[in-house]
Amino acid sequence: MAKPKKPPPVPYLDRMLFEGPIRYSLCITEEQYTAEMERLRAPVRPLPPWVSSGAGATVHHLEDSDGERVAIVCLDPSKYKTGPCLASSLVHEAVHIWQETKRYIGELNPSDEFEAYAIQFLSWRLMQSYADQTS
Repeated sequence: MAKPKKPPPVPYLDRMLFEGPIRYSLCITEEQYTAEMERLRAPVRPLPPWVSSGAGATVHHLEDSDGERVAIVCLDPSKYKTGPCLASSLVHEAVHIWQETKRYIGELNPSDEFEAYAIQFLSWRLMQSYADQTS
């Protein structure tokens, strides 16, 4: 019996508006998520579900084997009937990456404009990754 083919590694996106401390990616299949968590040697066993029960998307925050902060956004496209629903979910997950970034760097009260640009940039990169992976 042939060994199942592993999906290619997930692409990591930019680190926001500045050289941020958190790498982030988008996994749109459970296979991508599992392969990436194995590649990162995720310390949590068993692995958490790729998408939380009842949700369409989930972000997982962890440290990789080199001690770098990583956020893996997992999105189940089958849970979304329209593009705007999917886009709003990616914005929601972008906010969670932003919240973790603020906690990590100790910036609990950024200016409104800095926060808006950061969330816009994160959202755009996640949406672009989705478009790249599905086109």
